[in-house]
Amino acid sequence: MPRYGDELTPTGKRDTTYGKELWKDSNGDLHFLNDLVGTVRAPTGQLLDSRNRRYKTDDNSPAADGIGVRGVPDTSKVASHTATGNQSVDVEVRMALQARADVASQRQTLWDEQLDAIAEKLRAHDITVDAPACSVGHIDDLLSEAAPFLSAAERMVLRAAGREYAQMTDQLVACSERIGTAGAAVVVAREIPNGITLTSDDGERGTSGNADRWVYDIRDDGTLVCVEGKGVGGRLTSRFVDDPDNPDGDRIRAQQCSFPYVTHMARHDYKLARALGADPAMRATVQQAVDDGRVRVIRVDTNEYGNIKRTDYQFDTVRLQGMRITVAGTPDRPEDQ
Repeated sequence: MPRYGDELTPTGKRDTTYGKELWKDSNGDLHFLNDLVGTVRAPTGQLLDSRNRRYKTDDNSPAADGIGVRGVPDTSKVASHTATGNQSVDVEVRMALQARADVASQRQTLWDEQLDAIAEKLRAHDITVDAPACSVGHIDDLLSEAAPFLSAAERMVLRAAGREYAQMTDQLVACSERIGTAGAAVVVAREIPNGITLTSDDGERGTSGNADRWVYDIRDDGTLVCVEGKGVGGRLTSRFVDDPDNPDGDRIRAQQCSFPYVTHMARHDYKLARALGADPAMRATVQQAVDDGRVRVIRVDTNEYGNIKRTDYQFDTVRLQGMRITVAGTPDRPEDQ
């Protein structure tokens, strides 16, 4: 099938997801080089059908690339904590653990009493019954595939109980995220007791486009601390970020806690931008810390038993000092024009 190439002209702009160069055709529609003819790109980089502007499967997406840069833990800087005290941060961990245990128990009961026998029957026909298969977007496909092997009553049970099981699975994930946030708060309270929390996910589910928590440690000359909290089963994720070695080029996929990820978030984190944009004095303080290379990166893992582990990640502060990172919330940045 034909693809776009030499007939395109550069726009001088990049998409907001991958940082990849956008080109335009004679109609002014946007594309990546090598996109299929008959498609267009949104400013976000999303591939659309040129006729109806509906989403299309993207066979020319940078997202297919693997993680380019991973975070590296510093195994010499690890500490453990428990949430057995009476501080509010300890209580929140215990409440989050109990909430998860309750959902896990209800979910298991639902499986044992309504889904296990059906799943066993379908397993003999190589049909998998699990949370993704039972989700709203896939339950009809599952039912269609399973129909020849189930009675009408079994199909009704699978539809109702399957959807409930998928919803409980999502609740379980939310509970685990809450545990991760609560565990991170314990570490900050224990290890940075006089720190100034600039942003956090306290009381809400995590969102993309920001680190879990930014804290300014006032000790010594002051340090900006990036905190990533992980609950039960949580892993470091990745996203496309500015390449520190080529900030005007294509973005690279970097893992949380890595140097490119943290420097990107220091510049673009929208929660940090709100906090520092509203406090010029603090913004200046944070900017000075970044300029001086006073940045620390930590990951906090909290398991289902309430054991909390803090791990520092390697972060090249000398490399940071050789760059010019303008922190989020700075008005009239050249890149914001």
